[in-house]
Formats: sequence, C-alpha cells, structure tokens
Amino acid sequence: MTSKKTISEYFNLNRTQYDIDFFDCYLKKDTPLFIDPWAIKCGNDEFSVNCYQKIQSVFERLIHYVKTKQEEKALDLLGNLHEPSETGLGYAKKNKSGSSVGLEKSVDIYKALLKSKAVQSGLLSDLEDTALHIEGIGADNISDIVTNIIRLELIKYTQDQCNLYGLPMTEMQTKVFWDESKKDFVQKNNEKLLVVQDKKILLVPKKILRRNLLINYSDFYRKGIVEFEQARHYDARTSLCRSLKDKKGKKIIVAPPYKKTIEEDARYKLSRDLVLKYIEENPNLLTVYKSKKRESSLNPLSNDDILNKQNRQNNLDDSIKNKIKKFSKIKYGEDHADDYHNHILDCLNTIFNDPDSNNYLGAFKKEDRQNSGRKRIDITFHNSSNNGFFSRLSNYGGLFCAKIFFECKNYSHDIQNPEYDQMNGRFNNRESTIGYIVCRNIEDKVKALEICKDFVVNNQKYIFVLTDEDVMLLLNAVLDKDRDIVIDNFLQEKMNELVLVR
Repeated sequence: MTSKKTISEYFNLNRTQYDIDFFDCYLKKDTPLFIDPWAIKCGNDEFSVNCYQKIQSVFERLIHYVKTKQEEKALDLLGNLHEPSETGLGYAKKNKSGSSVGLEKSVDIYKALLKSKAVQSGLLSDLEDTALHIEGIGADNISDIVTNIIRLELIKYTQDQCNLYGLPMTEMQTKVFWDESKKDFVQKNNEKLLVVQDKKILLVPKKILRRNLLINYSDFYRKGIVEFEQARHYDARTSLCRSLKDKKGKKIIVAPPYKKTIEEDARYKLSRDLVLKYIEENPNLLTVYKSKKRESSLNPLSNDDILNKQNRQNNLDDSIKNKIKKFSKIKYGEDHADDYHNHILDCLNTIFNDPDSNNYLGAFKKEDRQNSGRKRIDITFHNSSNNGFFSRLSNYGGLFCAKIFFECKNYSHDIQNPEYDQMNGRFNNRESTIGYIVCRNIEDKVKALEICKDFVVNNQKYIFVLTDEDVMLLLNAVLDKDRDIVIDNFLQEKMNELVLVR
C-alpha cells in the first residue's frame, strides 16, 4: 500500500537509505526525526550556509519586533509558520492542515520573548535558544518553523534529487518561504515540485536531521546548570560536597557533589523557569554551553538510526552484495559509461555518505558544473568530515579540500595522460586540489603511481586512482565492525604511496 511506501519504493529507485543523500520518508506516515537549526549552523556547505542565513534573518526580525514592542508585526511573522506536511518528519498529527505556531502559541511566544531579559540583553541570539525556556516549544515546533523558513532551499534540493534520479515534477504554487531580499514570507507560482498523489513532497538532506534538538533545555540543565552548581558548591565547600578518604584511609578529601545530589535538591528542580533564571543571571553560562556543543560531537544520525526510527529492516548487507555483483554486469566502453557512472555514485554514497562515519562526504552532486557550466565534474562530494582521513588533508601543505572530486572512466584499457590532465584541470583553490579517478582496472600500477606523483611534485595537486577492486574492498569495509579504521587505513595508505620520496 502507498501508506507504507517510502519515496524510493514508490518510484522504484532500487536504492536504499545507504545509497541516497536525502531522508527516504514515508509518503503517508511521519517519522519522529527533526530538522535541527544547530546542525544546520554547524554545517559549512553551501546548502547549510544559505539555510542558516535565512533562519537568522527571520529570528533577528522577530527579536526586533519584540524589542520595539511591535506586537502586530511579530504575530503576523509568526503566523506564517504553519505546520508543514511535505517532509514526513515529526510526531504524527491528526490534522495536517493545522498550524505549528497557532495564534495562541504565537501570543505565548511573543509574551515570553517580551519579558525575557535575555532578549533585551542580546543573549538570546539563535532560534534554537527559544526551546530552552519557552514552555511548549520543542523539537517538533522548531523543526516545523525551520521548514517554513528554508522551504525554497528544500525545494531546490528536491529538484536536484529529482533531476538526478529522473523523478517527475509538476509546476505548482509553493507554500510560503522566507525571501531574504524582501525580508518577508512569500509564495512562488509555477515552481517545479515533487508531487505524489496530489501531495507535495520536500526531500530533506539526512545530515540536518536529529532525534532531538542538540540545544534543548533538559540537556542545558544537566550540562549547564547542574555542572555549574557542582563547581560552585565545590568551590564553597558546602554540605552537598562529598567527603572521601585517601588510599591510606586517613586524609579527608573533599569532592564535588554528585550530579544526582544537585538534581534532587529542591532548589534546582528542573523547570523552564529555572533555566530562564540561570540564563538571565549567568549570561556566560549559555555562551559556554553552546561553545562546548559546537566543539563536541554533533550526534549525527547514521543510516541505521534512520531505519530504526522508521521501523524498517537494515538491508545494508544485501545492498552491498548486490553492488559488488553489479560490477561484473556492466560492460566496458562509452555506450555503458552512464551505467558505470551511476553505479560508482551509488557505491560512493554507501561508502562515504553516512553522517555518523569518520570519513563522511555529503551533499554530493552528479555532473557538478564548473566555470559557468563550461566544465562538469562527474561526481563531487562536500568534505564534511570532522574525523578521519579527509579531515587531515589540510596537513599536506597547500592541499585544499572543501570538496572531493571523482571522475569515472569505463575503459577496458589503462587510463592515459589525457584522463590525468582532465582531473588536474578540475582543481582550483576555491574548491579542491584532490581528486580520485575511478576506473575498471590498472595493469601498469607502477606507471600510474609515477604519473600521480608527478602532479604532487610539480604543482601540489593530488590525484588518486581507484579501481573496481578498490571500490569493492571499500564496500566490504562498510560491513566491518571497525569500518572507520579500515576505510581510514586504506585512504591513508593511498596517500602514503603518493607522497613517498622517490
């Protein structure tokens, strides 16, 4: 039945969540996952930057209306934040035509911001901060609000994915989105949209999804307030501190109170009012908390996490086995170049496009345009790695690696100088000076490595060659319990070969 189908199943894409960049949503069922503005803020790819600029623009305008007590304009702004129905995200709702921020809640938000000292002081600087101390505002509400603001960016992303997979689109009027130039919410006519059984669908990059908001009031309570009070009581050596004996059982050592001791103290009982009080009385507390959040893990969702939330079966093993088998079915030559190109794209997605992996490459594009469209790169990924090999590339002198380039060659013979020169021509100091040529096989591996070394020595450009055998090895590594280590070692060994002194 359609209600139990996902986008990929409905359109018979023959791809799994592991193979695609977007969240493979159910058509008629919500999944309790949420778009997190903090995850967007911490992203450094073009999509994330554009989205967060719009989120901040709306929030700053709302705060301006609150500070200047323009209640009508503030409520009008909040009134545009209707409950979206296009993403398949959030908690199941009985009435999909409802409003995420209804009139009553709009008034509550306005009043809460109006009386907040944090607003007047400028401490409340991000949309996600509102979830810390406004009752009734949580992950579902923030996710819905963000969807309305960045809807045009999600439409563009959906169009890219539809073009990639050949999905039909229909020209229709959009729902509201934030127009940065007009500083207002607008709609657009005759925009190409993905429509399934009269329902508009927005595809969402899986990298911006979370189980809960990364900035949330219960987490701030535990990691901000409780830890703050632990330190304060320890400094003052209050009765809440623990008294411990040293190893000899003689000398008394004073230790900070347990977190549980703080949490059970009536003075520190968790509530929105308590959180608001601490934010206003200790302004630096929120700043330090958010700074630590940005430096720590962003708790990204893995592909497995998404499938678990959807109560869907983990089919990674079968997916990889089918990909490996497919190599032998793709014939060599130009007539089958597109088949090979598409297959390599699916394989690379499975290997690298998992937000929870160390060597995470996201925001991929097929035939990415360069130089006003005069050049096209077969496959580009945005380097989103915080750990692993791709995060260490900047250690290699002048190596620039915001993106990772891939060119696919479906030849029955070894690639020659023109193919290396083509990759070299893709490099620039805005996007990348590292690229991989993926080909069927290399007979003269020594010669291929020497050619790649020449580019490093002569102009600090790094070209690697991957064969079908290499890609299959990496696919199998995804199933290894030490996936990140195995993949990292493979990539590092390729680099070591390239920079080894002759």
